[in-house]
Amino acid sequence: MPSSEKKVIPIFGWTIIIIIPLTILLAAIELTLRFLLPEINVLTQIIEPTSDSRNFILKANTKIHYQGLYEKHDPVTWEINQQNLRSDHIENKTSNKFRILTYGDSETYGWSVDIQNSWQRVMEQIDPNVEVLNVGVPGYNAENVSDHMQYTIAEYHPRHAHLFFQ
Repeated sequence: MPSSEKKVIPIFGWTIIIIIPLTILLAAIELTLRFLLPEINVLTQIIEPTSDSRNFILKANTKIHYQGLYEKHDPVTWEINQQNLRSDHIENKTSNKFRILTYGDSETYGWSVDIQNSWQRVMEQIDPNVEVLNVGVPGYNAENVSDHMQYTIAEYHPRHAHLFFQ
């Protein structure tokens, strides 16, 4: 009588068949990212987690030198004041100047420029009666920005709030 029995691989066997290749794949991905993006941790140096819907904000009183993620360029200094804003000084809560808050992601933040060359500072140089605060946070999306606005607009009393995304 011919045997029609199917060969059954025990659960332990399936575990080995699935777990080992998956572990190797994840390790390969991690090593690849470490070699291809060795400076990605620079972002973790300037942010801190929050318990609210923003997930993270800029880390207060931080100053680091940044030279690029994918290609090296001249170093720029990222300064974050104690109010969690990209600024080299403390911002007054109110101002007699026309105050603008700029919200957005890394482009607003000025990822690749020093504070003096950020478009916020350039705007201030054009008109001394204008004060432009940089509230941009690298890595934010539209939802994060919307949430961030709820936490910060009332704090700085702007006459105008501007969203900037590219």
